Amino acid sequence: MTVPSENLPRDQPSCPQEPEEVEIFNHETFPDQILHIHEHEEREMLLAGEESKLVEQISAHTITGPQVKNVWLTKNIDFVGLGWRRALRKLNNVLRYLERLRHLVHQKRRVNREGCVFCMTEPEQGLQTLTHRAIIVAASHQAMSAEGKKSLNHEFHFDNEVWYSARRMEKEGMPELKDVDALPFFDAMIIKKILPIVHLDSTIFKSHLTYVHDRLLDHPGVEQTLKGIRETFMPMGGGVRARISNYRRACTKCRRRLKERIKMEVGDFPLIRSTVAPPFYHAMIDIATAFKAKATKNSKEYISVCALVIVCITTSATNILVMESMNTMAVIQALERHASRYGMPAELFVDSGTQLINLENAEFDVRGINGAQHRGLSFKITVSNPKAHHEQGRVERKIKVLRDMLQRLSDTDDTCLTVLGWESVFSRIASQVDDLPIARGSATAATDLGWEIITPNRLKLGRNSHRNLEGLVILDNCPASQLEKNRLIFSRWYKLFLERLPLLIPVAEKEDGREVKVGDIVLFIYEDSNIPGMDTWKIARVIEVVSARTILLEYTNAGSGRKTLQRSIRQVSLILGAEELGPKPRRLEY
Repeated sequence: MTVPSENLPRDQPSCPQEPEEVEIFNHETFPDQILHIHEHEEREMLLAGEESKLVEQISAHTITGPQVKNVWLTKNIDFVGLGWRRALRKLNNVLRYLERLRHLVHQKRRVNREGCVFCMTEPEQGLQTLTHRAIIVAASHQAMSAEGKKSLNHEFHFDNEVWYSARRMEKEGMPELKDVDALPFFDAMIIKKILPIVHLDSTIFKSHLTYVHDRLLDHPGVEQTLKGIRETFMPMGGGVRARISNYRRACTKCRRRLKERIKMEVGDFPLIRSTVAPPFYHAMIDIATAFKAKATKNSKEYISVCALVIVCITTSATNILVMESMNTMAVIQALERHASRYGMPAELFVDSGTQLINLENAEFDVRGINGAQHRGLSFKITVSNPKAHHEQGRVERKIKVLRDMLQRLSDTDDTCLTVLGWESVFSRIASQVDDLPIARGSATAATDLGWEIITPNRLKLGRNSHRNLEGLVILDNCPASQLEKNRLIFSRWYKLFLERLPLLIPVAEKEDGREVKVGDIVLFIYEDSNIPGMDTWKIARVIEVVSARTILLEYTNAGSGRKTLQRSIRQVSLILGAEELGPKPRRLEY
């Protein structure tokens, strides 16, 4: 807004002239109870020369004075009803009107006013600063009225009618006041070095939460919403994450998206994973290779055997069978042994191996529980994608457990057993794996005995769960057990012997008055070090006794021939010969 220069007082400042018609404010934008200054009152004040009275009334509505705690911002602007953006727009229009009046007054009086928004190059940026200032002052007053000034002093810092986060204040210092026109960034108004606080029960926080969650970030999660709020405010006064979670649970769009997300997550979940069926009705199979075996115990020829790992998809029950080769007939023989114990599977999940895919051509007859016989049945084969090991993750995990347990059970990595020996080892490992619960319990349910019951071993048909085998069946009087005992005895004997070996080395008795002679072999300090124990020692021969405390030594250096030097007897250690050692060994004391 500008005032024509011909209407400004020139020669008679005490008798101002009436300005031309200028649209100062549209009263249809705000209710009359917010604006206490009407247009006819402004004209009367300007004509009567009551500029000072106008300035006092305008100053009563500014946000810099102490009267702006809850005067009109939180009472007359419904942040929750209008929404964050509409409330900011309404507050911005109010401040624009007030700043126009102040700008008109100081122009008419021909005085400069520091901080005038309409004197800036970009008035809108100045109005945004005033709007933000009004909101954070109101939020600070609401937080102080709810929590009290004493409680806020412990965690926050108070400066210029605003409570700031104390941690950020100590880290980054006090806020700097800069001219908004001098800031180089186009988004400088939203860059915050420190954060003002806002109470969770404040209407400002509720409106800003709705804006960040619904408009700014498009219904994100709890952490992303909190991160968006902390770009402007520091929430306080309770559990902010719980408040955001309650808002997300009440949000209709979030609930719809949650339903769609669950539908997408469960979309690839196979129906057989939740189908009530006997063990191994839906099974996943794979082949583990590279097991060294021999035909008989005394055989010297080695063969390579494989293991067919069968895992129930529903109950995680495991069965491991030995195969002499990797062709389809060997797989069928293993499945026949499995079917004679647990029944024939109806659907098999296999990888892209040809010997497993060819099972779809196999036919067999089964007899149901009611005695009816079904002829010409075949497997329903589901083949996974090539190189997609995650699709066979259940059986791949069991193969990994198999190899880990084999490494723990054997003393060496190279283990060779007979074919029946491998069958026994695989059966024992499968039994131990099936002792684990089908579902993993939480840490709080560690004492719940129900997890010890819902194991695959207790579900398998025909199993005697009252006599569950744990570990090996040991026969003490067999040659293998005797050899193992002797091995343990000798390993323990040599361990004790090596521990006491230094005590068996004889030492020479110390002689009184033994002096260094010509021809003795000694060790001397070649390079002295300031660090104890880091000196460099060399071997030398005594060629001359210079004095009672000094001797002349001859030593050899690599590539330099023989050299001589003098050393004190304190830097020399005498090496005794074998004939000078005492004949008696060191006496052991217990």
